Amino acid sequence: MDENAHPPELFGPDGSVALMRRGAALWTLLRDNPRYAFYGRAIALCDPREDTADVLAAIAGLVGAAVANFLPKARADALFADLEGRGFTTDRHEHFWGGAAAHEASRRLLRDHALPADLSVVALGGDSPRPLVAEAAALCQACGVRPPPGATLRGLAN
Repeated sequence: MDENAHPPELFGPDGSVALMRRGAALWTLLRDNPRYAFYGRAIALCDPREDTADVLAAIAGLVGAAVANFLPKARADALFADLEGRGFTTDRHEHFWGGAAAHEASRRLLRDHALPADLSVVALGGDSPRPLVAEAAALCQACGVRPPPGATLRGLAN
């Protein structure tokens, strides 16, 4: 992404912004390793192995937080116990995937139900004005969700 076209748009309290900056710095070192991903807020380990606890502890120690994607549910309790034993705080977010049937149900829902008059669907992109991106981030925060950087909201992050 051309930072001159879109200087970093970081949202949230100072601690969250600092976390995003540290994550971005570590990402410059890890970006070529397919075991990791970065969506603007935290480095994610996407290939959990026997060293998962060690890797997450190292990332969290450097950056302040770490994420494990694709960890089998059966391994979560043991991983959390290990990390908590090292003094880390843990939280858990379950992810559910759907295929073509889920996409069709979503399309049907959007087709069959109108939004209230004061709401509209807006797609963010590279040409979206900064105030619109900031409004989307504010909406996230109002719903208790920490927004990722503007580049991620715009679909430009890599």
